Amino acid sequence: MLTKIVLQNIWIKKNDNMINFFTDIFKFHFKINQLLINQMVENSYTISQKSNLLLCHSINAHQIWNSRIINEKPLGVFDIHSLKNCINLDKSNLETTKLILQNKDLQANISYENSQGLDFENTIQEILFHISNHYSHHRGQLISELRQNDIEPIISDYIFHKRTEL
Repeated sequence: MLTKIVLQNIWIKKNDNMINFFTDIFKFHFKINQLLINQMVENSYTISQKSNLLLCHSINAHQIWNSRIINEKPLGVFDIHSLKNCINLDKSNLETTKLILQNKDLQANISYENSQGLDFENTIQEILFHISNHYSHHRGQLISELRQNDIEPIISDYIFHKRTEL
């Protein structure tokens, strides 16, 4: 019985660590998104359509994955939004993800249909990692696009922002 209690406490601690890790990662993505959106607003006359598309797609994808977890209506993968609306959608994504982290079992399986109509199943933990990785992928493309339009982008390295929190 004692062994079972110890193992449960270890699992709870590991799960808490994972929740804290994902909370930190998604707060980071939110911070960077907000800084990038503000930078895009400041340079609204020189940013390309591709820049806006990349930003919107990343925010849409986050919302789509959240909606799969909580069974809500998703946005379209390539819906285009104003920069002002991106600010609000990004805030909503963070809040929804925090609720998922607080109320869902990260090992729970989620069955969903992808944008091509194919059925899949993944754990919430896998989905959250995918969202984070997806942001990083498209953020690199967005930063490249900003540079091509003579806009020096913000520093978006995770470790840089961890060091500057101190």
